[in-house]
Amino acid sequence: MTPTRFLLPIALVLLACGVRAGASEVKKVELVEYDTLRFSPSTIEAQPGQKVELTLKSESGFMNHKWVLLKPGIDLMEYSKQSLKAQHDKATADKLSTEILASSPLLGPKGSCIVTFTAPATPGVYSYICDCPLHATSGMKGNLVVK
Repeated sequence: MTPTRFLLPIALVLLACGVRAGASEVKKVELVEYDTLRFSPSTIEAQPGQKVELTLKSESGFMNHKWVLLKPGIDLMEYSKQSLKAQHDKATADKLSTEILASSPLLGPKGSCIVTFTAPATPGVYSYICDCPLHATSGMKGNLVVK
């Protein structure tokens, strides 16, 4: 049996099972945070179940930022309002923690970190925001598109 005749049936079985080569590759993304209360890029794409390695870099000269990926269906404005309250209320902080898929530590000016997470298995649009008071409501938000 030639190698091609051997590999073709395996490839067909993998395709029939829905295995995609790209989903096993780590998606590496650099996300920059600015004092203008914006993320760049504002949209990240990943495949369902794909591992994502997000390098966060703060280009801020004076502000702190914290990246948070929210579960679907979370109202961004309500989440932001509650995150202000959560600074002084443990019950609110505990509730908000159940609405998060992934997050970074708080980054100071010129800080950086790497956040590794697995993209949700369900295709869709997942919002990410800066969790610092009033940053998301001022426009510091973006989307993870899983497709």
